[in-house]
Amino acid sequence: MPQKTEKQYVFLFGPGARHTEGDASMKTILGLRGANLAEMARHGMPVPPGFTISTEACSFFTKHNGQLPDGLLEQVKASLHKLETLAGKKFGDPKNPLLLSVRCGAGVPIPGLMNSVLNVGLNEQTVQGFSEQTRNARAGWDCFCRLVAMFGATVLGPRAGLGRQDFETERSKLKDKYGVTTDSELSASHLRELCDNYRKFIFEKTGEAFPQDPFEQLRLALHAAFDSWNSERAEAYRKTHKVAGLFGAAVTVSSMVFGNLDDESGAGSVATRDGTTGASKPVGLYIVNAQGRDTEGLGQMAREFHDMPREKAASWKKVYDQLLECMRDLEQHYKHPQEIEFTVEKGRLWLLQTIPARRSGRAAVRWAVEMATGQDASTGKPLPRMLKAEEAVQMVSVSDFEQMLFPLFDIEAEKKAVMIQSGQPITPGAGVGRLAFSGAKIDEWRKKDKNEQCILVMHGAGPFERRHIAAVQGVLLVDGGPFSPVVSSARALGKCCVKAHAGALLDERGLKLNGHFLKEGDSVSLNGFTGAIYEGQVAIEHNPVVAALVDGKKAEQKQMLYRLYKQLSAWADKFRTIEVRANVEDEGDVDVAARFGAEGIGLCRVGALLEARDLHSLLREYVWAEDASARQKTMTRLLPFLRQSLENVFKRADRMPVGLCLLDRPLDSLLRLSGGDLEDMARRLGLSLEKTRERQKKLLRDALFDGLAGCRLLIMHPELCRLQVHALLEAAFNLEKRGLRLQVEVMLPLASSRAEFDRCALLVRKAMEDLPKDRKVRSRISIGAAIATPRAALTADSLAESAEFLSFDMSTLTRISFDYTANELNAFLPLYLNEKLLPADPFQSLDIVGVGQLVELAVRKARDVQPHLKCGLFGEYGGDPNSVKFCHKAGLNYISCPPYRIPIARLAAAQAVLKK
Repeated sequence: MPQKTEKQYVFLFGPGARHTEGDASMKTILGLRGANLAEMARHGMPVPPGFTISTEACSFFTKHNGQLPDGLLEQVKASLHKLETLAGKKFGDPKNPLLLSVRCGAGVPIPGLMNSVLNVGLNEQTVQGFSEQTRNARAGWDCFCRLVAMFGATVLGPRAGLGRQDFETERSKLKDKYGVTTDSELSASHLRELCDNYRKFIFEKTGEAFPQDPFEQLRLALHAAFDSWNSERAEAYRKTHKVAGLFGAAVTVSSMVFGNLDDESGAGSVATRDGTTGASKPVGLYIVNAQGRDTEGLGQMAREFHDMPREKAASWKKVYDQLLECMRDLEQHYKHPQEIEFTVEKGRLWLLQTIPARRSGRAAVRWAVEMATGQDASTGKPLPRMLKAEEAVQMVSVSDFEQMLFPLFDIEAEKKAVMIQSGQPITPGAGVGRLAFSGAKIDEWRKKDKNEQCILVMHGAGPFERRHIAAVQGVLLVDGGPFSPVVSSARALGKCCVKAHAGALLDERGLKLNGHFLKEGDSVSLNGFTGAIYEGQVAIEHNPVVAALVDGKKAEQKQMLYRLYKQLSAWADKFRTIEVRANVEDEGDVDVAARFGAEGIGLCRVGALLEARDLHSLLREYVWAEDASARQKTMTRLLPFLRQSLENVFKRADRMPVGLCLLDRPLDSLLRLSGGDLEDMARRLGLSLEKTRERQKKLLRDALFDGLAGCRLLIMHPELCRLQVHALLEAAFNLEKRGLRLQVEVMLPLASSRAEFDRCALLVRKAMEDLPKDRKVRSRISIGAAIATPRAALTADSLAESAEFLSFDMSTLTRISFDYTANELNAFLPLYLNEKLLPADPFQSLDIVGVGQLVELAVRKARDVQPHLKCGLFGEYGGDPNSVKFCHKAGLNYISCPPYRIPIARLAAAQAVLKK
């Protein structure tokens, strides 16, 4: 048996500060609702008195197989006695009963926790006393019906599969029996009969009787609340949204207030600002003569908040003014728009909850900017100024800001859309178009109409060309997942990507999803934020930020959304201390990166440039060449194409530093051709297919390129080093003639020792000396190491003696550290994440405790040698706040990420400084 403890599990609140034991800082212990009720009570807000049972009690309950902590129920009884004294009523008293509400919550909103149970304490005896007290028998039986239905669905029902709808069905049967259509037409006797029906229904379905003992009702509700912490829905939400560090659910027990007594009573919820548009005008709904959260789902019965002063009962005008005053006070107190649940009992306002208002990402940005500037972003009218710029930057989450940068579906249009399947969201945005099963089909359609909108359907490991990803509105993966090569291209190009669920089938006949059969050319719509796949074409909202930055439409810069984006970005740039650069694969990426505010190019791989211009065919010819002379001829043909690619990148970078990573990928894969690729190579070589196979066998046997990547490739084949350096210098020379001065940081990849680095650096410098004196360049060209292996990180002090900078190749370093291969990731990583074998995808959120230690150690050791050595990092981490915070802490000079992540990285970098 657990030891007895004097630990406090129950905390009182209201009325006023004198009777309150918590505050807003105790969200982890009291939950969001309990902490905010305590805070409101401390500040004299009209809060029904009550108490909160802490999340620590739930934690104990979970760890001890459903056993409550010793002394908890005694603390509950003591708190009940204090409530009875304050209210002048007694819990369970047949003549003067105190009734309670029981609500469940956590430190953050979590769907799947127990729904509210109202009117706890009513039974066959107390309902009579309550009816006499209120002089309203109908209200008494209405409240009792609600208790039995809520208790049945929430406390007793889950194990038997009962839900709220089952009780609604019973209510509908009774209305049909008496020929009435609305709840208000049900009399006290009708409701008494319904209450009996509910109790019989519960016993039939669960084998348990509705408890008549008020304290047993409370005890069972407490158990159900704690049980709900581990409900399937709550656990799934915590996993999906990476909610961690919470003890469990808190249970808030309040004195009941009643909105269903007369026409001077009612219930509703309001928000201090519009959560859809972000407008500063309060919005909300209420219902006269209603209880609890009756405003949800009642459609025409609910009235707009601003209609209150027009009610017949004069008290509603007073309530309206008082509620407006409370909304202003709460927003200013919390420095965040609030969502408030309220009840009005006989003309008296009671606040039941305040939480940070729910909102779209765009609304969040508007709120932050308007609350910091004190000006309405739409009209220019003055507003209360509540935030400093640094507070506004911290108020907007990365996911909020992300919605500013990608297309979104029109909210109303998406509500009406027919969903085919809820897939897995891979990259954000919205895409609408005709299904294309191949790049060739995209070319065919766009040849007829260059504006044809397409959705590319493909296997995760299937072949693709980057230009086709650039041309489509979205990508639908039949299999594979977040680590498929196509996903990197989709992310870099800002294209939404969704993966269909298991069972999707793609063949020459069409695509089968959830029993739907889709042919090539059929239209679908993808939501990359949620994973939804819809039939047909769902309308997309106009996004002036995308239009201005990506499409280059200057007129869009006058739009409110763009101005909000610019203001928040400017504040972020003011506070951050780390540079944000871009990973690019071609010159188009450089343009987008510059518009998104990149301060340099952190990664431009020569290999990616060759792929982007489809120059891999020439590289294949180099690998397939019969001898050194033939290989040199291929290099001569390749040089002007590579020079032009580099010239395009440097020109668009326009004096920004460019990190140029020399060829880092193994070339032996270019020998392993078959089928059509082998036939194509035979044509290029001018050989028969048989002769080509013979050469292939010989080259594979000679193993000229086996195991060669990065520095090893450059050392064993110095002609490749010369090719890249000469192309770089010729591009720089041509641009210098036009008045440009470049900053090029040549990265030597996969250098694991100083000796290896020095040999490669020597090859680069010798190649730089090859050019005639009259073609020498003046631009700054530095040589550094791309840290991609644990050994390179551990010996960074040695590398720092020669290198002019260090840049961490986080994708490769992470892969080698974990011993993961790209092909394996889709097979096991989803399960690892779901089962918490890994806390997060280490390619999207930096593995701080493992790989992060290598980075920190390398930076520290390198700067012991060169105190001012420039150190940077490139990968996919720009949009992950924890990763950016780590980079700031580790003392890196810059982070580099895909172009569409740059604005998010700028915001995250500022938040890293401000939260320090």
